[in-house]
Amino acid sequence: MRKITIKDIAVALNKSQSTVSKALAGREDVSAETKKLIIDYATKFNFQKNKFGSSLRTGKSKLIGVLLPDITDKFSVSLLSELEDELSETDYNFILMQSKGDINIEKRCIDKLFDRGIDGLIILQIDKHINSDRLKELENLGLPIIMIDRNIGQFLGEVEKLKVNNSRYSTINGIGRKAILQVITNCEQK
Repeated sequence: MRKITIKDIAVALNKSQSTVSKALAGREDVSAETKKLIIDYATKFNFQKNKFGSSLRTGKSKLIGVLLPDITDKFSVSLLSELEDELSETDYNFILMQSKGDINIEKRCIDKLFDRGIDGLIILQIDKHINSDRLKELENLGLPIIMIDRNIGQFLGEVEKLKVNNSRYSTINGIGRKAILQVITNCEQK
């Protein structure tokens, strides 16, 4: 059986696609009776929202790009586990890319993630100076970027910026937190 669409529901119930879309979105400008009819039908036939269509309409992909040099080290595994825990409570997902410690791969990954329409980027850069211009360009285009694993002295300006713009960064995980605190310690076992 093929996936049911808003158009299919509209035809089956003799309603406009606009009415079906509004009802499924929970809008108030659809009568309770019509809304119930549409939702019951959609549930019966396992209707699933088209995430790509929603993305085009809202301009939000609900995707966070994560770029790490090595996804097998303990720090990366721990970071990914925590990120998955946080995002599981939201509509967001993440796309993971690995640079394998290669600056050129890192640049290609940054560009690929941006081309996918990510709503934010979490990156552990190989070298803080290389690809920084590209990251600054993306940030100037409105892409929230969180850089991790940096010496606090090297990025004091970035920390101050994070304090000033914490509401922008809190939207990355979609849970409305008002402040973000990141504490990094030496994760190597001695």
